This record gives sequence, C-alpha cells and structure tokens, in this order.
Amino acid sequence: MATTVSDVDALKVLCLHGGGSNAAGFQNDVGMTHLMAALPDSEFVFANAAYGSGIDGLVWMRDVPGGKSSTTTDPDWDLESREVLDGIVEAQGPFDAILGYSQGGAYVLAYVAWAPVDTFKAALVFCGYVPSTHEGIVDRIDSNAPLGVSTSLVFMGEQDYIISNDMTREAATKFESPTIVSSAATGHHLPYSSDPTFSDVIAFMNAIPADGETPTAAPTTSPTLSPNGETPIAAATTSPTLSPNGETPIAAATTSPTLSPNGETPTAAPTTSPTLSPSEKTSIADATTSPTTTPSPPPGTQDDSSVTAMTVHVLWTVVCMFGLVL
Repeated sequence: MATTVSDVDALKVLCLHGGGSNAAGFQNDVGMTHLMAALPDSEFVFANAAYGSGIDGLVWMRDVPGGKSSTTTDPDWDLESREVLDGIVEAQGPFDAILGYSQGGAYVLAYVAWAPVDTFKAALVFCGYVPSTHEGIVDRIDSNAPLGVSTSLVFMGEQDYIISNDMTREAATKFESPTIVSSAATGHHLPYSSDPTFSDVIAFMNAIPADGETPTAAPTTSPTLSPNGETPIAAATTSPTLSPNGETPIAAATTSPTLSPNGETPTAAPTTSPTLSPSEKTSIADATTSPTTTPSPPPGTQDDSSVTAMTVHVLWTVVCMFGLVL
C-alpha cells in the first residue's frame, strides 16, 4: 500500500524508503519533510516494500541465504517488490520521477531496469548502491544500463559511514550523464534545508517537466504578428524592435531599407533591422513598404511655369519677325 502527500497534479514522485523502514517512516524523515516543504506543489507517493514485517521493517530485496558474504543469481529475487511497484504505477501513474534512499536507492536501479523505458523521466538516488550480492538483479541493471530515464541525480554524504561514497559512485555509473551531488555536511540521510547542497537538489527537481508539460519551441517558419495582429514581421524567432517613440514595430527583415539620417535616401540593410535616429519623428509602418518620394511628372508633360515661358518666347519671336518685314 502507498501513502500520498498532496493532491496537486504537478510533479509526481514515487518514493522508496530505506531497508528496515516503511512508507510512513520515510514520509516523516527529516530530510524528506524538508524536501516536500520546498516543493509544495509536487505530489509524493510513498510505497511500502513487499518483504519483511512491521516489527523488523520492510525491505525491497530479501537478504541472501548465508549472509552478506553469499550471493544469489535469481533474477526474480525481488519479484514481489516489482509487483507492488507495478501496481502503484498502473493505478496512480504516470509518475515524473522515482526517488529512493539507501536500499530504496539501490532498488531504484533495479526497478528502472525492469520497467518500460520512460516510465519515469527522472531518477533520484540518495545514499544508494548497486546490490552486488543479488547477481541476478545486477545482471538486469547492467544489461539495461544506461538506465531508461532522461535525467538522474545521485546524492552522497561525505560523512556516510554506512554506504561508502565509492558504492554510491558505482550506482551513478548506471545512468547516462548523472548529476552527482556530494555534501561535506551530510551522513547517511537526505540533505536538510540547512545543507549548502540542498538547493542543488531542489533546482534539479524543479527542472523536471511535470506530466503533460512540453518545452515550448521557438517557431522557425511561422511569422510573428505585429502588435495590431495584422502585419506579419519577417523574423520569426525574434521579438520586434520598437521605434524610438515606442509605438511602431520595426521588423528585423532581410529586405527592409535602413533610412539615412535625413530620412530620405534608402540604404539596403540585408542582415540588420532598420533604426531611426532619436531626432526623427518618422516611424516605419510596414517592413515591406519603401519610403515615400514625390512622384515625377509623366513622360512628355510639363508643369504650368514651363508652358508660360514657352508662350512668351513664341510671341516675342513673332514680334521680331514682324518688325523685320516692316
């Protein structure tokens, strides 16, 4: 049976307690309570391991017959624990992450190696290890390494005298490019909020996308609309630059002209956005419109002053010729 903290549909984490503990004990662990307090919108589901009793505590993997100096090659040595987690994932999933402490950390490796790829986006192992006495389970881990999660964090306390840092580093090798956090202030427990590395753990968890979230990709072909929703601006991956008066968008187009300081002569600017000098009052209304110039008269036409001058010249010529005749 699993216990759940928070009903918020945000980051959802399946939590595995250490050997000899249980779901309720891990939920009330000091480091775990600090972690949950720092992530109030996340949901934590605490699972009980399949083996053991309420007196001696629960374990994810039974001890090997003959003690820790012996081994077992049975690949199903953890069958009942697998079935417990399979049931929780089916009934309460999907989960964004799986988190385990001590033997729970070791079982994160074992269960992620069993579950379909991408059952979890992230895995977090605190003071964990590779369960080397369970050779059948280790074969499963090794045959599926690097394990099928997108991102992982492995934490170790430098004052941990129960699980050595070398054992935890070995667990880290089962992931691809894991984030490894080592705390000089911590022993065999999750970091407390006073630990300098606590913020690193929280930052890692905040970076895990919650179920249903997808990264927003910048468009590469769709045009970006100007603020009035009408004129498309050519540069789809950048925001429009405003003119000095803060009103008209200037498009970062590849063919728009750049105005010279007098605002009259267009100069080609193939790779940069057009800009105006602070003294200019003219704004650019459309990236594809060229500056307006006074139209020239149609070919073969003249203005009024030209017609008047020609008339005077003709009359004067007639008068002179008439004088010569007289």
